[in-house]
Amino acid sequence: MPPPISDALSTLSDRGLRRLLGARTFLRGLEYFRRRVVEDISINETTASGTVRAADSEPYPVKVELSPDGIQSQCSCPAFQKAGQHCKHVAALLISIRDQARGAQPRREPPIPALLPQTAHAGGDVLKRVRRRDRRGRLSITPPVAVPTVVGTHGPPGSAVTLTTPVQDATAKQTGIGAWLPPEGVTGARRVEFRLHVRQGALTVTVLDAEARVPVLPSAALAWQALYPTPDRDALRLLARFESGNPRHPAVDIRGEDVAELLPSLEGQRVLLEPALMQLRFGEDSLRPRFDLETVGGDTIIVKASFERGNDKRRFSLLQGGWFEGWPGWHIDTQEGIARRIDKRVSPAAMRRLLRSPTIGEPMSELPRIIMQGLPKIALEVGAELPDLNQIAEVVDLVPTFRMRAGGSLIEARVTLFAAYGDAEVAVRADGISPPVLVQPPEEGMKRARCIRVDIAAQQEAASKLLALGLKPDETGQGFVATGDQALSFWTEGLAELPDDWDLFVPEDLVDTQVRSKPIGVFAKVTSGMDWLNVKLSFESEGVGVDRDELRRCLAEGKRYVRLEDGSFAAFDPDAVRAMLDREVELMMSAGKNGRLPLAQAGRVHELLQHTSGSSVTASARELFHKLSNIDEIGSTKRPRNLKATLRPYQEAGLSWLKFIHDIGSGGVLADDMGLGKTVQTIALLLAVKQEEKHLRTLIVAPTSVVTNWERELARFAPSLSVALWHGADRKDQIDEVKAAEVVITSYALLRRDEDFLAQLDLSYAILDEAQHIKNPMSATAAAAKRLRARRRLALTGTPIENRLSEIWSIFDFVSPGLLGSLDKFEARFSRPIEAGDYKTAQRLRAAIHPFILRRTKQEVAKDLPEKIEMDQICDLTGEQRALYMQVAREVRAQVLGEVERVGLAKSQLQILAGLTRLRQAACDPRLLGLPREFGDDDSGKLVAVRELIANAVEGGHKVLVFSQFVMMLRLIEKAMKEDGVAYEYLDGSTKDRAERVERFQNDPSVPVFLISLKAGGTGLNLTAADTVIHFDPWWNPAVEQQATDRAHRIGQTKVVTAYRLIAAGTIEEKILQLKAKKRELVASVLSEDAGGAKKLTKADLEELFAVD
Repeated sequence: MPPPISDALSTLSDRGLRRLLGARTFLRGLEYFRRRVVEDISINETTASGTVRAADSEPYPVKVELSPDGIQSQCSCPAFQKAGQHCKHVAALLISIRDQARGAQPRREPPIPALLPQTAHAGGDVLKRVRRRDRRGRLSITPPVAVPTVVGTHGPPGSAVTLTTPVQDATAKQTGIGAWLPPEGVTGARRVEFRLHVRQGALTVTVLDAEARVPVLPSAALAWQALYPTPDRDALRLLARFESGNPRHPAVDIRGEDVAELLPSLEGQRVLLEPALMQLRFGEDSLRPRFDLETVGGDTIIVKASFERGNDKRRFSLLQGGWFEGWPGWHIDTQEGIARRIDKRVSPAAMRRLLRSPTIGEPMSELPRIIMQGLPKIALEVGAELPDLNQIAEVVDLVPTFRMRAGGSLIEARVTLFAAYGDAEVAVRADGISPPVLVQPPEEGMKRARCIRVDIAAQQEAASKLLALGLKPDETGQGFVATGDQALSFWTEGLAELPDDWDLFVPEDLVDTQVRSKPIGVFAKVTSGMDWLNVKLSFESEGVGVDRDELRRCLAEGKRYVRLEDGSFAAFDPDAVRAMLDREVELMMSAGKNGRLPLAQAGRVHELLQHTSGSSVTASARELFHKLSNIDEIGSTKRPRNLKATLRPYQEAGLSWLKFIHDIGSGGVLADDMGLGKTVQTIALLLAVKQEEKHLRTLIVAPTSVVTNWERELARFAPSLSVALWHGADRKDQIDEVKAAEVVITSYALLRRDEDFLAQLDLSYAILDEAQHIKNPMSATAAAAKRLRARRRLALTGTPIENRLSEIWSIFDFVSPGLLGSLDKFEARFSRPIEAGDYKTAQRLRAAIHPFILRRTKQEVAKDLPEKIEMDQICDLTGEQRALYMQVAREVRAQVLGEVERVGLAKSQLQILAGLTRLRQAACDPRLLGLPREFGDDDSGKLVAVRELIANAVEGGHKVLVFSQFVMMLRLIEKAMKEDGVAYEYLDGSTKDRAERVERFQNDPSVPVFLISLKAGGTGLNLTAADTVIHFDPWWNPAVEQQATDRAHRIGQTKVVTAYRLIAAGTIEEKILQLKAKKRELVASVLSEDAGGAKKLTKADLEELFAVD
């Protein structure tokens, strides 16, 4: 026996030594080994020593020892002393000992590792041309060495036999034709023999050289295959992957799927089974699994797995021979010497499970689960047949009876089918399939269970009967389902067609179902009185009603059919029914305790009737609806006797409408286009009400800039009405006058400030002019307006509000409280759906409010209008402005009259013109006077008024021209437009790009305002895109104003033009307005610097013009 250290080192390949020593140390030790400088080698049991002669020094003693911790070493060289690790001298000694232990044969270079594994010597380099530098720096080439082939020889028993292998890339010669020829002495292929030793789950394979009869490493045999391949090559390549690399241990152990991969490559080769040395044969038939059942003691069931041959059903136990998983797996029968494939349906994982547990025991109580669930699954997986139940149980066949259970709703039927075999019941799938057997445990005292074989054919026939009725398999395939008309047909007709011997379980409310042909309709009955409406709704189908709670339940559950009072069913449109129920709730919230609705809800009731299937409406209610839907149906109201105005036809119709909504006790919104005379129509209404009721008490709330205008219009058109202003700082002194007046006029600012006082007034009418001031329902102004105590309410606005949800609720909450419900409910029922694009909800809202909004545009009533409407709007001066104007008026009067007294009237024209101009500037805006004091926009009453006029015009979709002869005033208006966010164009004498600005205003719909200097733009411009003209400071020469207005009112204009003159109340402007036409022309001539005009004015005329009130 070799010493342990020699034996241990002999098993180490070059790769193993590299790992032990490190690559660099191994290579340097290998160089010393080749130079044969290792001497005096002494080997004991676990130690060895020697000396290594270095080139320029004394020999280094080296010692190595095999210990439980591995190879320990010692060396006297400096490198070892410094690092304490294996050095190149230790490496040289180890390689020498290993090769000496492997035998004294001459050292040969190994083949390429990828094709020929490590040989049994230390030289592990690949034979190839290696370029390297020697120690003297010269480049040398080491030629490949051709190693002669030595065949194995047989020695006496126990002697070592060697088989040398050819070098893979060796050639006959290095150059010439010999470079293409194999080495000399290598002739023909060498065959091998495979010896197999079968163990459970594993295989030991030994490769023998068929000629030398010696075992070899598969890698060594592969070296011959590189020169002369044989059919053994595939098997050798696989085995070489698993070999030890030690020639002393050439046998290879492989397991599992590796065996299954090896066996097909051995088919047709020489393979012997050890120890009997029987030739291995390969069977053609494959093995498939089978399962058998046994009982033990009556309370335990045993399931055994085995395999059988298909042709003769011969069984093979999993405990005999070798079984190897794979795809396919293999079985080696060691008794007959036959290898057989296993059916491919047995996966490697399934095979491993069977090998681990070839026998399974379960309690008898688990038999149903094993037979009906467990075994069918594994049998399906591995392609086995189910075991014969007669092995352990009594198998019986029974005729099934069928049971059907149905549920769902009228438009969705869900059905399950069951087959009953005696007392046992099994669910039947929609394809008629169920578990093949029903297992009943052994009865008490019995050992054998009872198995009932189900009648699949009968079950499939039963399932087909349900499918023929329009049912379909549900999403799981376990049951049946029908929807819509198919479900209806099933409930109404299909149930009766099922066999009489079936047991049917159907919900009581779906038995004997009758479905009406007509869907649910809504029918309304409307009655009316002097000031009320009553609406009753019923939901019916073919005269049979339905309870509302049942309807709501069906809506909540998403059903499409509802049970009627007689037990039948009818279809209904969920959206239509839900909408009608919502309308009914909305109406009832406005009803009194007796269920009567105010006439203000007539619009809602009328809209509701448009969605009913039928209605019964009293004649008076029908007449009311006709009038609400068409203003022409409203009877004409007689013009009040005391009205000092001639109404145009559309204004007469407006008066009739106002009187109509007054008579039905409702409020309304008069939203005529600006300039169509909302003021005179309202005054006519007030006179008509007073004439009929003999009593009137009205509060009119208007913007501050038009409060005085209302006073003047009332004085002009209704002088018979007593009017009081709640206005100014001294208004508290007017309380008695206000309480006695028939009409009180105030501003929105004072409505907020004096809310408590005004809310105490007992009013016939509360009227809001420019009602958009309360469009914000959360504002203090809106809250104050809604506190007013008035029997009737009216809102006036020149802007369309129907498309502005933010304004609709607030304004209608004023004119007709409760019509649209609370703000929260309005937003939920109308605002949010409409903003989301719900057209039907928008139509419903419009129908509810439309009867109480009257809006006519100028285009709609153009036939009743002149081509041009001219209006004077009186504007109050602000407090600061009023005081300043009076001061300037006194100064101008003194200057002008003093100059006339001094030089005479004829020579005072310049002073007269300067005085008039200064007074007009003070009336327009204090900032035009150039005083050192600071003034703001609120210090000009006319600037406040023009901003409101422009805002209303822009909201109404109009384009506006604003003229002023003062360029500085235009600049102030321009600044205000910027602050208000209104787009505009501007033109005065310094403007260069006149044509571009005109073009932009004419064609750009986003530019609604044009500010123009009277002198620069009063003539020569074509501005027909505008239909509204504002003269900020009137030019009292009619011809000059006409020319300016005609910038809009000229050929090409298709709309009615409205021209406004802003007149500052109590100023020189109002005095000139009040002059007779002839005198007004004289003043205009002075303003036009016409010398003749001044001469025609008398001193009395000047006294009147410059008088200070």
